[in-house]
Amino acid sequence: MAAASARAALPIAAEVSSEDEALVDSARDAKPSGFRLNRAPGTAVSLGAYAGIALLSTREKANAHMFAGALARWRIDYVQLGGYLEVSDRVQDEWRTLGGFVGGVIPFQNWVDIELALGAGVRRYQNPSQRYGPGGYSLKTPTLGVRAGFSDRSSRSTFGIRFGAEFLLNVDLGQRSANWQYRYTDAMDAEQVVSGVTRVGGVSVGLAVNGSFEVATRRGAAR
Repeated sequence: MAAASARAALPIAAEVSSEDEALVDSARDAKPSGFRLNRAPGTAVSLGAYAGIALLSTREKANAHMFAGALARWRIDYVQLGGYLEVSDRVQDEWRTLGGFVGGVIPFQNWVDIELALGAGVRRYQNPSQRYGPGGYSLKTPTLGVRAGFSDRSSRSTFGIRFGAEFLLNVDLGQRSANWQYRYTDAMDAEQVVSGVTRVGGVSVGLAVNGSFEVATRRGAAR
């Protein structure tokens, strides 16, 4: 009779053991509550785009511009390296910037990542108006910049989408000059000529949203 009781207890013990294992696996995979610094963020590469609005201020004027860009980024634990190509809309003139940046990342578990980087590049200003001569003007100047923002990854897997927002500051290291000339005929049918100089280069401040496709090349701690 004791043997029969032991045999009857075996399936119950096996069932309890399976339930315990499931609870252990569930606890292992669960995210910790609250946000905290991610001490093993890992390595990831991403390719994405950003767009926003900026105010470009020069000695002569201040204009609002819409802008967009493509962005490549390599994150190595708490360090980030990247490059970007940016273009603006045309409000009297437009700019195109090619540059790179290096900075740091403060990654958090169960919260966003804080990002800060310093950049450098070349910004080219273009205006096709014929008053600057055939083809208008195309002038370039070196520029320094700051990128500060936050982002969050949508998945803990190797492949994921990262969304964020950032503040962008770019300062041109010099101003260029473009001479212009405008001819018209007055009421007396006499030709009049008005000429001047446009100062190119200044400071731009902008806000942008971004999104990128990210591949984790070395998995870190759970996010």
